[in-house]
Amino acid sequence: MDMQTEKLAILSIKMNILKGLNGIRIRDELESILNGKKPERAVRRLFLLEALDSIGINPESIGRLTTHIENAVKKYEKIAEFKEMNILMWRVLVSLMLLYSKNADTGNFCSRMKIKKKDCAIITEIINDYAYLKKTLGKKISKNSLLYSIISGKSGEMLLIVSAAGKTQCANISKFVSGLSVIKPEITGKDLKYLNIEPSKKYKFILDEILKLKLDKKIKTRQDELETAVKIIEKLK
Repeated sequence: MDMQTEKLAILSIKMNILKGLNGIRIRDELESILNGKKPERAVRRLFLLEALDSIGINPESIGRLTTHIENAVKKYEKIAEFKEMNILMWRVLVSLMLLYSKNADTGNFCSRMKIKKKDCAIITEIINDYAYLKKTLGKKISKNSLLYSIISGKSGEMLLIVSAAGKTQCANISKFVSGLSVIKPEITGKDLKYLNIEPSKKYKFILDEILKLKLDKKIKTRQDELETAVKIIEKLK
């Protein structure tokens, strides 16, 4: 987006709010600004023009916010796996703006901007879990199964935002997305059934235990997994 188009979009945001129009138009204009090549600059200009405050976003530190945005953009370009995770940059940027805002009401913001439930759920999870993940991943985690349990299931947007928080967080997340995330047991429920194990919740427990051992390199082959499954069943009897 060129400078003139951006100015028109910002003006549109402010005018739409003043006219009391619904949030869909505002959301679309905001998204068009945030999808530019230098989103941190666009956010700073939105802040200086008081357009952010008009939609319930009031960053405590615009400097820290724009630095975090810039770092997130760099991590996205540097870590190839992020490009395969269906990350939407506007969700990253909106989440960061809410994270750095005073008393931001995420639910109210999503409602006003007519943000879809799926997108709102991702943004809300980031707001709720960011502080915990930033702290937890701020220390090097050597045990693969522990790192996997902390990160698995988190959105790509969440991982990108946390990776941009610091070097140690980035190292932990890079380790996960570049290798650990694709590790899975070779055996399945069919193999467990073949071992005369009746289908039940035990299947998930057994496969989860095998995954932990595989992540920590304590078992390597399919045969190792089958033998481990038998041992686990014996312990459960």
